[in-house]
Amino acid sequence: MFTDLISTHPIVFYVAIALMAFLMVLVSIPSIIFTSLKYNLFDKNDLHRKNHDLSISRLGGLAIVSSFVICILLFSALINFNEANFLTVSCIILAALGLKDDVYGTRTSTKFILQMIVASILVFFGGFRLSSLYGVFNIGDMNLLWGGLFSIILIIFLNNAFNLIDGIDGLAAGIGILASACFGVTFAISNHTSYAFIAFALCGAILGFIKYNWYPAKIFMGDTGALIIGLTTAALAVKFIEINKFTGNNSPTFYSAP
Repeated sequence: MFTDLISTHPIVFYVAIALMAFLMVLVSIPSIIFTSLKYNLFDKNDLHRKNHDLSISRLGGLAIVSSFVICILLFSALINFNEANFLTVSCIILAALGLKDDVYGTRTSTKFILQMIVASILVFFGGFRLSSLYGVFNIGDMNLLWGGLFSIILIIFLNNAFNLIDGIDGLAAGIGILASACFGVTFAISNHTSYAFIAFALCGAILGFIKYNWYPAKIFMGDTGALIIGLTTAALAVKFIEINKFTGNNSPTFYSAP
């Protein structure tokens, strides 16, 4: 029943999942800010890349990842989207890592090892793997091993890229919204409903967060949020490239491929 409804009225469900994620984050952020004030859970302004002057909580990512995971689990159950299970598990692992880092700090080696594990889960079990570089660096088709290794490197790179730009009011959130919205639209146009759901859920969650992250920021997403946005964006990018490979140059997504 739901599968038929989604196939005939996908836009309604895209709006529904984005709105659901948006509202969940919007109503939960004030509670996180209050808890941070009560227990003194603040960004200590100890990194040179941050430009704020006040003590600001870095736990906004809790709201993003919670709403995103709930929405994905709900809608993946309705459409029987098994790949979402691996993405969900990966998000939960990284969220736990990010939360520990935001509150207590984490060794760089520990973060790298867990990112490797999460990326491997997505690549080798979830199917988020590149099979070709399409001539970039004169590299064409890649076997399972080399394609998997390159995909893991890409996922880890994007993870840390989003992590580095969190700390400037609205920057990481703004880029996350732009990327997820673009992926959502292109997947929707090419009728890849499942991946469009993921993109719009992420977009809605970040939209709910950016209200509190825009200048002057009341909260930052921290590692908890940045790692999840980086992970999901990387997974969607891999799928976008792979799907474009098989649709050819008549696909509406062909001309926007990297």
